[in-house]
Amino acid sequence: MKDNIFDTLREIPIKEFYPYISHIRFPFYKKLKQGLRIDFPYPITAIIGINGSSKSSILRAMYGSPGWNSIGLYWFESSMDKYYDNEKLKKSAFIYGYHNTEANIDVEYRKAMIKKEGDPDYWEPTRPSGDMEPMPKIQNEDELKGRNKTRWNTIDKNVVYLDFRHEAISAFDKYFYNGNESLKEKKKFIRNRSKYIRKAIDTNMRNYLWHSKNRLKNNKVLSEDIVNEISKIMNKKYSSIRVIEHSFYTKFMEKTIFVSSNGMEYSEAFAGSGEFAVISLVKSIMEAPEKSLIILDEPESSLHPAAQKNLMLFLAEQVKQNKHQVVFATHSPALIENLPAKAINVLYELDDGTIDIQSNVFPEKAFYHIGASFSKKTIIVEDELAKCLIQKMLKDYGEEEMVDIKVSPGGEAQIKKISIVNNAVFQDTKNVLYILDGDQKKEHRNPKDIPESENLEAVIKKQTGTDIVNSYPSNNDELKIKTQRKYLEFYYKYVKYLPMKTPENFIWDYCVPEEDKKGISDENIKTCFEKLSEKIFNKKSSNYILCTQELFLNKINFKNIREFDELHKEITEFLSSPTSHTSPSTLPQPPPH
Repeated sequence: MKDNIFDTLREIPIKEFYPYISHIRFPFYKKLKQGLRIDFPYPITAIIGINGSSKSSILRAMYGSPGWNSIGLYWFESSMDKYYDNEKLKKSAFIYGYHNTEANIDVEYRKAMIKKEGDPDYWEPTRPSGDMEPMPKIQNEDELKGRNKTRWNTIDKNVVYLDFRHEAISAFDKYFYNGNESLKEKKKFIRNRSKYIRKAIDTNMRNYLWHSKNRLKNNKVLSEDIVNEISKIMNKKYSSIRVIEHSFYTKFMEKTIFVSSNGMEYSEAFAGSGEFAVISLVKSIMEAPEKSLIILDEPESSLHPAAQKNLMLFLAEQVKQNKHQVVFATHSPALIENLPAKAINVLYELDDGTIDIQSNVFPEKAFYHIGASFSKKTIIVEDELAKCLIQKMLKDYGEEEMVDIKVSPGGEAQIKKISIVNNAVFQDTKNVLYILDGDQKKEHRNPKDIPESENLEAVIKKQTGTDIVNSYPSNNDELKIKTQRKYLEFYYKYVKYLPMKTPENFIWDYCVPEEDKKGISDENIKTCFEKLSEKIFNKKSSNYILCTQELFLNKINFKNIREFDELHKEITEFLSSPTSHTSPSTLPQPPPH
């Protein structure tokens, strides 16, 4: 069984990524709520929000954190656009935290905008202020480790910043889709200038002096490793890819790609914009030094969903191999669906127009916030073994391609308290089915048979073993009852159960032969599999235990297991039922926290 790369990243101690930005906070910065803070407990972080929710502004602060990088390159004042500073408030600033290895202490570092003559957009480091810890007093110069007399040293970290709406745009696109010339004139111009680029390619030139000016900066064939990664993301075989930086189309150095694929050669003029974006991204990341800070603004631009998923796998592998820290802004469900909740942050607007953040958000809840939903019929289960079991069952019936099977990161508690509330109450979706372990099964009452006078909170508690009190305003009885009814209706239709206590019980009782059980006895079924894993693999880590369980699970055919007939029938009815989705604007809105 292949390890889930996103789970593997959870297990790597953050100290292995040092130097690493642990958090960033904003005492006063643009439209952000004063004091807004983002923590980075996972090496890949997603920032989600509707247009205008300051995602890019946060990414630029991240860019401006290490070394002497300045966000003044991206955020500057003009006659039409003034800073949001208020004379009664402190000037714009951000503060980030990191572990200072020289001093062996967690510290914070502050950068603030300082309007100075000749550079009104100048950002510079400052000494601690406000709620920051004061600098420890020193007795002599020998104590100046990782600091100077007034502040800690800045974090030393290479930065790769790619904005896919602007910077990952080819030389062809920047010329052809801008300017005042007619399309006919632009076409004639490109035909004329492209012959010089072709000459540079054919002769592998490093410099090209034309009209007394060197028009060539880089002319490089990408390595086989980089080409292979691009091929995997795009699901397309490239035999070679060349990247050329030149100023034949504009007065600035811009990028052109020249690729060979399936016997064809073409530049970005014939390639899709997604191809150019992926080539730029993969090249930049794979050529970056270890432990770089990778900042990506809407990397899903121009990519189809399958390529977006492949892109996330690529990013995760690069993080694992090279200990990069990745922070990206996105509108794409495909990019966040496999991330743990602690990696996902959702920006939302308050009544006063400022932007606040909700952190530690499960993917399906984030899907709601960005106005998206599950695009394919989906089954959600409690854990990885339940997923393997359902996958094997559907494979035996030839139905495995009809559905996505996902694991709830928080198990059954998260399913009942968060997932079902979001899908039943706030999205009104009909394309998600939950299959819980048999030990969770309680009486399912048809909501149509529950009288209006009955306490619905007590009914939910009895049926699920939990409550959803935090999912509706306590001071609105009408909305409270409506929410509870919708929850019970969804639970009645879209929550099913395994026909035995747990997947482990089923595999042990039905799949493991008696001869393999010899010498293994324990009341705890998990302990039985630990012993069996040790017997087979001489190891009993969680991965090997799951491998052991899959080994025996794959030996049976579910068509021969009558106990699963009813569950298979329920799944078949779900897969054949029509899908509908109600617009979020017509539904009650979830509380932001």
